[in-house]
Amino acid sequence: MPRILVIDDEELVIQTAEKILRREGYDVVAVKTGYDAVEQIKQYNFDLIITDVRMPDLNGVDTLSKIREILNQKGNPRIPEICMTGYADDETISRAKALGVADWLGKPFELKDFLDRIQRILKHHKMEYFSYSQKAFVYKYIVMLSDTDQFKHMSFANYLKLMFLATDALLGPALDSEFLAESRLRLKNSRMQFKKQTVPGDGVLVKVNASEINTSAFALLYTFMVEGTAELVGLGRQVYESVNLKTGLPQSLSIKIGEILAPIDVDEKQLLYKY
Repeated sequence: MPRILVIDDEELVIQTAEKILRREGYDVVAVKTGYDAVEQIKQYNFDLIITDVRMPDLNGVDTLSKIREILNQKGNPRIPEICMTGYADDETISRAKALGVADWLGKPFELKDFLDRIQRILKHHKMEYFSYSQKAFVYKYIVMLSDTDQFKHMSFANYLKLMFLATDALLGPALDSEFLAESRLRLKNSRMQFKKQTVPGDGVLVKVNASEINTSAFALLYTFMVEGTAELVGLGRQVYESVNLKTGLPQSLSIKIGEILAPIDVDEKQLLYKY
């Protein structure tokens, strides 16, 4: 059962959201302040955050920024967010977009639209491990309107973001507090090439393989495909290196990272595509 954190200083909104979302089968935790939300994130795991933007003391965007910091400290992957507001100034909107929030919902809104957005976001952040003849980790994503450029196509910046989201989903379990206390994964290089445009509503599968795993570094190969048709959207490649937090020098990969990479390790020279 997906768990949703709702943040709003209006009692009526809190009560209505709890009633509606629980009726739809979601586990709901509702709080009235950003500070309460931060405390919840420290203690519990959530699948989605829905927050009002205009709140006293700590507004919604600042709350999400603090939550991101905590998740990073815990070594947990990012939680998708929906911002709600009846009014927001340009600066607030720009900050929310810079954070990369999953969706933006204006008040008042239709119930069906509200529930459809929640379902779509939870679906597009669903990760599953698939076993093909060639094993791979697969991250599912639904292209959102906010992902697109002036031509209504998924933008380059958001494909790059998608690579990082898939990487977080893959390696998140290994980047725990013990690892982050002494180490970091440093991105050494990154490249991408495109074959097809995608538009809002398209389902994109990001198939991730590992290659060139050595003592301290490894490469990740990303194959972007349209869900259902398997049409090739694009290819990406990133190289990561494990480094000591204090010295900045390369160090051995942790056992946990090695265990995650081993099942999806491939010989890049034998692959159909050139990454």
